[in-house]
Amino acid sequence: MLARFGTTNDPAIAERTAKVCLLTQVAPAELAEANRLAELAVTGGSTSPWLAYFQSVKGLAEYRQGHFASAAEWTQKALARPGADDQRDVQASMVLAMAQQQMNQTKEARATLATGCELARTKLPMINSTDLGWDWQGVLIANILMREAQGLIEGDKTGVQKTP
Repeated sequence: MLARFGTTNDPAIAERTAKVCLLTQVAPAELAEANRLAELAVTGGSTSPWLAYFQSVKGLAEYRQGHFASAAEWTQKALARPGADDQRDVQASMVLAMAQQQMNQTKEARATLATGCELARTKLPMINSTDLGWDWQGVLIANILMREAQGLIEGDKTGVQKTP
């Protein structure tokens, strides 16, 4: 994706490319490129209706770089934006919870994780559903980040949404 879309000037394409590249740990050169794309998204898209998505991916980029306080700030900005989007808010909550855990804010991390998991349970399709909806990729990304956050905070490696 970096080879194909890394030279974009479009904030939305930069956000999507950075997000996918940041779903797991990446090599330092790829991390720097993904961070550059996340920065392009938040600066180039500062007046966009998609700004909260751009802020969320910037938070993820900061988290992957080990800048946990900055990651928390960016994800909190995304979560504070009006026009809540459930899958985006689950994604941002998971990054915020992981950043809080890394800053030894265990109580806050557990509370943020619980809030995000509850949002996923009540508002997102179950990951094993035959229909994940029109924004299926957002649901998958939310679940990937939820599994990572659960593993970090609770030691739960499955990350599978539990049925109520």
